[in-house]
Amino acid sequence: MKKILSLMMSLLCLCAWAKTSSLVFTKMADGVGRADDGATWTIKSDAFEEGYDDVCGIQYGSNKSSVRYLEFNTSEIKGTVTSVVVNTRDVQETATVSVTVGDTPFTCSGSTTATNTSADYSFSGTGSGTILVRIDRGERMTNAIFVKSIIVTYRDEDETVITVNPDFGEYESAQTVFVTVENMPKDAVIVYNFVTSSPKGPEWQEYDDTKGISVEQSGLLTVAVNDAHGEEITSIEGEYVIKGVATGIEAISGKAVAGVRYYNVAGMASDKAFDGVNIVVTTYTDGTQVVTKVVK
Repeated sequence: MKKILSLMMSLLCLCAWAKTSSLVFTKMADGVGRADDGATWTIKSDAFEEGYDDVCGIQYGSNKSSVRYLEFNTSEIKGTVTSVVVNTRDVQETATVSVTVGDTPFTCSGSTTATNTSADYSFSGTGSGTILVRIDRGERMTNAIFVKSIIVTYRDEDETVITVNPDFGEYESAQTVFVTVENMPKDAVIVYNFVTSSPKGPEWQEYDDTKGISVEQSGLLTVAVNDAHGEEITSIEGEYVIKGVATGIEAISGKAVAGVRYYNVAGMASDKAFDGVNIVVTTYTDGTQVVTKVVK
């Protein structure tokens, strides 16, 4: 697992289209936070800042003073936000953590109730504009609320991004895969290559949005956007496993697929792709693994 996570992080660092803005508190904030990329965050609360802890971060409220909420916001991260990870702690274990980007509420991958142990709360979605992070007890209570960090993952507004529907993964029957592209450059074309045990047609084909891509057996699909000169602008790659059909992956590698797992930028795992950047880990029956990256 350590090897997988290390490789995941290496791949994420290489993804120029996935950017992060990290607000990490290393001392008392005095109402203003500054991320590593220069983005300024405004901090509001109904209580005074009480201090700083190396593990838990800045502290509002104490066993002698009460606090109801903390609010962090910035409008200086330009682009499409796909993930916000908040590290916080509520000694009372009652505060609800929430994230909104523009007019879009983001969805937490787990419980939104902060506990008495510092932990990451991972939110995903697609939005742009002001980012608002709120930690709210609903009423004033004594004992502290801490915040250590807020990590935002985003992509440039004018970046070309490919998505496929349905996502890469395992299905009971044949699928028709449709491709969408954000910020399609002028005169660019979408092309694809689907490698199976018995490939048909040319190695690369131009995508037809009226027909989609027919996935009748397992295989490896690569979709690319090429400019007018045929030079690749961006691409994604992933596997489709159609149950009960001879798999192209077995023919390619000589190995059968045991399972596919998706990991987001926070390292959380799922059987289905997350919104935003995904690292796809395919495990074969012999124990070997292949790691690829996709964007949903």
